[in-house]
Amino acid sequence: YDVRKDHQEYEILLVSRGTWPNDSYQRIYPHVTSLYCDRDESIQESCPDVVAAVRDTEEFYAVIDFSGFDPEWIRDTVSLLQNTIVRVYVYISTDSVYEVSIPFVATSSVDNDYGKGQATLLNHYRLTREVDAVRPTDLKEQERLREFDTYGDDKLACEEELILQQQNDGFPWVALRLADVIGPRDTSPRWFLYQLWIKFYNDMTGGEKGGVPMYIPPFLIDQPLSVTYVEDAAWSVIRSIKGDIQTWNTAYNIASDEQMTLKKFLERMASLIIINTKNNDDVSHINKNSNSNNKIGANIVFSHDDGSHFYPSVYRGGIDVSKAKEVLGFVPTSIAEVFRKTVNWHEMAFNTMDEWRDEVVAELIEEHQLVSEEHIHSFLLAVGKNVQDEA
Repeated sequence: YDVRKDHQEYEILLVSRGTWPNDSYQRIYPHVTSLYCDRDESIQESCPDVVAAVRDTEEFYAVIDFSGFDPEWIRDTVSLLQNTIVRVYVYISTDSVYEVSIPFVATSSVDNDYGKGQATLLNHYRLTREVDAVRPTDLKEQERLREFDTYGDDKLACEEELILQQQNDGFPWVALRLADVIGPRDTSPRWFLYQLWIKFYNDMTGGEKGGVPMYIPPFLIDQPLSVTYVEDAAWSVIRSIKGDIQTWNTAYNIASDEQMTLKKFLERMASLIIINTKNNDDVSHINKNSNSNNKIGANIVFSHDDGSHFYPSVYRGGIDVSKAKEVLGFVPTSIAEVFRKTVNWHEMAFNTMDEWRDEVVAELIEEHQLVSEEHIHSFLLAVGKNVQDEA
C-alpha cells in the first residue's frame, strides 16, 4: 500500500525499531512521522517520544499493529492508549493460531526447520475457518501445542487480550489472520531462497544436469497450503480501517482462494524463472516449451528424503477466506498474477539490492548447505557473472 495516497488526509505516526528494509526508507520515511521504540521494553518507561505523541493526540483514526508478538506487548499498548480515543485497532495476526487450537485429526511426527514435535494435520474435507481458533480445554494439550508452535500460541494470546480489553469497554478491534506472505518487498528471505535455488539450480552441483533436489517432507506431499499476497494484505488493512462496528470485533482469514501443494507451488514458481545457463553448455534440462511470458522454466527434481524447505510455516492446511469475501468484499488477487509479480520483483532485487541478495546467497550456502563445498567458488562466480550481465 502506498501511504502517499492518503498522506493529505491522515497524519501517519510510524513506530518501529528504526529498520528500513529494501527501499522503504525512500518510499515511506518522507511521508510519515517516525519514532523509535523497542517493545521488548515497557513503552511507557523506555519510549518517551511515543508516550508524548500519544498524550498529544486526542484520537487515532486507526492503530495498525504489525509487531505484536507477545500478549504483554498488547497489554502495554492498551494501557498506553487508555486515555486516547481509538476508532479501531487492526491487529496483524496469523494462521499459526490454528496450530495451537483443537486438532481435527491424529498427530504426525515432525522434525524439520520449524521445530521438533507433533504436527496435527487437517482433514482435507474443508479448509480452516476463523471459528476453528479454539484452544483445547486440557491444559497439558495446550502446553504441548505451545511447545510445538510458541509463535502461534503468543499470537492467539494477543488476540485474546484484544477481546478482553474490548469487553471491558475498550476500543473495537479487527484481527487479520495472514497465511505465509509473498510478494514484492516481503522481508522474509523464503521466496528469494527458492528463487535463487531454482535460478542457479545446476550451478549448485557444478553445472551437472539435475541440480540439488528440492525437499518435500512426506507429510506435506498432499497437504494444501495457503499464501497471502502483500497487496491483498494491504487492501484488508485499509478495508478494516474504513469499516464500522458491523465489521469489527472479529477475525478474518486473508489469503489467496487458490490453494496448492508445496510441489505445485515450486513448479509454478520454476515455470516463471529465467535459470542461469551462462556457464553450462548442456541446456537439455531447460523447459523450452514454457508458456510463462516467454521466460524459461526449470524441470526441478524433488526428494522426500531430507533437506531444507521454507514453506509452509504451518501444517494444518489451507485457510478459508469465505468470511472476508462475504463481510469485507475481499477479492483475492489471482494466483497467476501473484506469482508473476513476485518473481519479477525478486529478479529486480537480485540485480539491484546487493546487500540483501548477498545475505540470501550466504544463507543458501552456510545455513542450508545447498551448495556442495567443492562447487561454492563456481556457484559464486555464476551469481556474480549473472548480476554483471544483467547490469
